[in-house]
Amino acid sequence: MITDIAGQPQDGRTVRDVRALSEDDVPHRLVLAFLYELPAGKGRRWLSDASGAHGKLLQGLLGGWRVAGIYDYVSGRPLQITQSSQTTGLGLNQRPSVAGSYRRVDDVRKAVGLPGQTAALYVSREAFAVTPPYTLGTAPFRMPNLRGPSRQPWDLSLMKSFPLGERARLQLRVEAQNAFNQVFFADPDTNIQSAAFGTIASTQTDPRLLQIGARIDW
Repeated sequence: MITDIAGQPQDGRTVRDVRALSEDDVPHRLVLAFLYELPAGKGRRWLSDASGAHGKLLQGLLGGWRVAGIYDYVSGRPLQITQSSQTTGLGLNQRPSVAGSYRRVDDVRKAVGLPGQTAALYVSREAFAVTPPYTLGTAPFRMPNLRGPSRQPWDLSLMKSFPLGERARLQLRVEAQNAFNQVFFADPDTNIQSAAFGTIASTQTDPRLLQIGARIDW
């Protein structure tokens, strides 16, 4: 018996019934990382030869700063359209049928909210139909051309090092996950017999998270 994340296939007689994209299929991913050190302070381009109390103070305040960051773009994963009614007569999972063309909403934010209160549905309910009892649905196991929302968060870090004697250094750092506090919405409800079909009620990332840390290198 061929099984899947939803339990069982619609038709256990053929592997083609569940041949589809993986639920973790991500066709596009871009990760960019950077590290920049402010060129100021002792041995740097600026304030390297600063002298006097004022110069030493500027060296201490402006020297040793680093900024690091990671940008991670991940495209949406393929959606799985389902229905509540499960009467194939075979004891297996029944899928809905494709009743027309389907495409995702132009602005994901329009589909966010409670059922009946959104400006639009993520995908039109009219594009699918409930499959009658004892019939196999025509919808693919996963929709190859219908994906959930993407995400592209920024994680940033600000660090500064202080000398501790001749060999040791103290590093203080502030880190921000989802630094710009962006909202990335989760997949919509995909059960066509649910009142919430096509609406989004959650997010796939947390709000901005700040943490402060310290370490000593020697």
